[in-house]
Amino acid sequence: MVFGFLQGFSVNKLKPNLKMAVHRFQISSNKKTNLIKAQKKEIAKLLQERPPKEEKARIRAEGLIREDSNIEAYEILELMCDLLHERMRLIETTKECPGDLKSTAMANTNGVLNERVVLKLSVQPPSAFQVISYLRVIADEHGFEYDPDVDITAGGAMAAPTGFSVPVAPGSGYGQIYAQPEGQAPELPSGWTYEAGLLA
Repeated sequence: MVFGFLQGFSVNKLKPNLKMAVHRFQISSNKKTNLIKAQKKEIAKLLQERPPKEEKARIRAEGLIREDSNIEAYEILELMCDLLHERMRLIETTKECPGDLKSTAMANTNGVLNERVVLKLSVQPPSAFQVISYLRVIADEHGFEYDPDVDITAGGAMAAPTGFSVPVAPGSGYGQIYAQPEGQAPELPSGWTYEAGLLA
């Protein structure tokens, strides 16, 4: 019997399980696709704010890329489940696993799962190039231009946020208080003085 490593291999049990897996992949993919639509709108809104909330948009874009990669992996796994379901009688009647089925489910003879699936389900963050490319396409879809001042040719993941896109005093809207000419100390409230570099 093929797949001797599976104790109690049963066509009658495996076929419905494969169909159920396909159904679950489809449901999950649909949910993630709807989530991506909402995420794209949110990212566009962040980029259109004045000043743009670029760092937050980049973080959201990383999440969107991850969801996109998950959907891609799910669709590959769904294809594999469909093929196994259709070839179940062949698998049951042969002593060795048919070669095309080995290559479908495995990348090599060591039993490593399809490399593309492993890559898409990886926890590694997407490259800066991917993130910026997604942001540009989202901006284009929403009718505005996005041209960041970021070097994406070096490769690697996006740099961690520094807060450059966060406005000063965003809650009160009093950011102008902090905008002093260079070398000039900010104006102090009435009755306050500077004493040895400290407020007294």
